[in-house]
Amino acid sequence: MRSRGRSTNGARGMIGAVLLLAMAMAAIFPAAGSAAAKSPFRPGLYVGKTSQGYPVKLRLVVGDDQACSGRPCLYAPSDEDEIYVAESCNAPEASANEYLSLFGDLVTRSGAVHADQEGFSKTTATIKVGHGGSLAGKVRSTSTLEGGIKCDSGAVTFSAKIGGSVR
Repeated sequence: MRSRGRSTNGARGMIGAVLLLAMAMAAIFPAAGSAAAKSPFRPGLYVGKTSQGYPVKLRLVVGDDQACSGRPCLYAPSDEDEIYVAESCNAPEASANEYLSLFGDLVTRSGAVHADQEGFSKTTATIKVGHGGSLAGKVRSTSTLEGGIKCDSGAVTFSAKIGGSVR
């Protein structure tokens, strides 16, 4: 009986040591893996204004596997939060506008986002996401109305930050 008792205690000691080693490794390796995958960009709602005075609301998501395959991405939280861009036209009675619609646009390692969309107008945007919870961008929208009237927003700039305001 004694030898059986000792071998059981030895086995328990061995199982305990293996379990302790496994827990220690689990604590070390996920931390190393998550440090490598951690994004330098701050997730959250970025709020600001365009140079035309219109509100900007963009959400930065980091590690949302469903929308962005685990990479940082930028999107307008709702249809009402798309970036409004007013265009001036070469005919005084004409006017045009466009909305920049972002949905899951990936943020590169350098923080750049490039968005091009075709619709009523051709709209292009370049956005730079900073590491400190701010972003800045430039958008331009052009269109041609009936009768060949040309409209252009020119370079519309914007900036936003986490917790910013549209005032």
